[in-house]
Amino acid sequence: MTFVQHLVELRDILLHSVIAILVIFIG
Repeated sequence: MTFVQHLVELRDILLHSVIAILVIFIG
Protein backbone atom coordinates (compact mmCIF):
# COMPACT_ATOMS: atom_id res chain seq x y z
CA MET A 1 0.00 0.00 0.00
CA THR A 2 1.42 3.36 -0.99
CA PHE A 3 1.43 6.41 1.26
CA VAL A 4 -1.20 8.14 -0.88
CA GLN A 5 -3.54 5.14 -0.68
CA HIS A 6 -3.12 5.16 3.09
CA LEU A 7 -4.05 8.85 3.24
CA VAL A 8 -7.12 8.25 1.08
CA GLU A 9 -8.19 5.42 3.37
CA LEU A 10 -7.75 7.59 6.46
CA ARG A 11 -9.74 10.38 4.80
CA ASP A 12 -12.58 7.97 4.02
CA ILE A 13 -12.64 6.79 7.64
CA LEU A 14 -12.70 10.37 8.92
CA LEU A 15 -15.44 11.29 6.44
CA HIS A 16 -17.62 8.40 7.59
CA SER A 17 -17.00 9.31 11.23
CA VAL A 18 -18.01 12.93 10.65
CA ILE A 19 -21.15 11.88 8.78
CA ALA A 20 -22.07 9.46 11.57
CA ILE A 21 -21.59 12.17 14.22
CA LEU A 22 -23.71 14.62 12.20
CA VAL A 23 -26.48 12.04 11.84
CA ILE A 24 -26.42 11.38 15.59
CA PHE A 25 -26.56 15.10 16.44
CA ILE A 26 -29.22 15.97 13.85
CA GLY A 27 -31.26 12.81 14.20
